[in-house]
Amino acid sequence: MPSLLTLAACFLGTVVLSALATRLALPGLRRLTASQHIREDVPETHLGKAGTPSMGGIPMLAAILAAGVVGSLAAGAFSVRVLLCAGLALGFALVGLVDDWQKLGDTKSKGVLARYRIGAEAILSVLFVTAIALTDPGDAAQTTWIGSTAWPVAPMGLLGLFVIIGTANAVNLTDGLDGLASGLTAIGGIALAIVCGALGLADMTVWAVAIAGGAAGFLLLNAKPAQIWMGDVGSLGIGAALASVAVTGHVEIIFAIVALVFVAEALSVILQVISFQTTGKRIFRMAPLHHHFELAGLDETQVVSRFWLAGLAAAALSLALLCYALP
Repeated sequence: MPSLLTLAACFLGTVVLSALATRLALPGLRRLTASQHIREDVPETHLGKAGTPSMGGIPMLAAILAAGVVGSLAAGAFSVRVLLCAGLALGFALVGLVDDWQKLGDTKSKGVLARYRIGAEAILSVLFVTAIALTDPGDAAQTTWIGSTAWPVAPMGLLGLFVIIGTANAVNLTDGLDGLASGLTAIGGIALAIVCGALGLADMTVWAVAIAGGAAGFLLLNAKPAQIWMGDVGSLGIGAALASVAVTGHVEIIFAIVALVFVAEALSVILQVISFQTTGKRIFRMAPLHHHFELAGLDETQVVSRFWLAGLAAAALSLALLCYALP
């Protein structure tokens, strides 16, 4: 396993690289996304954010990919699995980039139709899960809960697909307030790094640290008042990156606890749609969940800080369960 000093250096290096890359890309992204409009289905307070540049996920993910590969090499933890995880994040980022590009100049900011986006995500996820299984066939049927029992390969594969697609889109839905998704990703990345470190997964530990560092560096420019947003290219890419750690490390169930806020955000949208289509009534004032609390009277900073605290609590719970499960 890499030393704590090595991991700390990887984290801090990725923070600096991500922040610097995003800052340097800011003028160009401001010109590129000047015509992008605020979505109609958001609280009125968000209309004042028009003109904030988007697609900040491009430099952020570039920093994560570079740090993940170089950091794992420097730490002696490089593996084919790191390249596969980087490839999955890049693939989802490209899907998000197409979506962001479609929104430029679109007054309704709708982007690519959901069925095409999900279809592309499903193809990428199948390729990733298959490739991970092929790297070590004996490892493909291991547990999703800290070494207790083994699952058949087919259910494991289906669970992997669900985790990847679900996480990427949950992060995408969460990315609606300044600093919300980037802060939660940094918290989740650190938690996953500790989980993978405890299980002796050196390559995934470094990859998770790089994800956390990239998100933290981006947060320096994304916190309220945000100078830049990550866009779909960032939220889909970084969501897939987080999920790749969980699937590769076979810790999907404990990851569901780490990502509890992301899960709640996605569930709020699902429940809202089901309720409205079946009864004509809404459960929440507005979905995703963070908008419900905004309309309930909390300002943006209050919502973000409380959601970060919830993310920290979920991470702490996951680590407590890890201590309980390990011998």
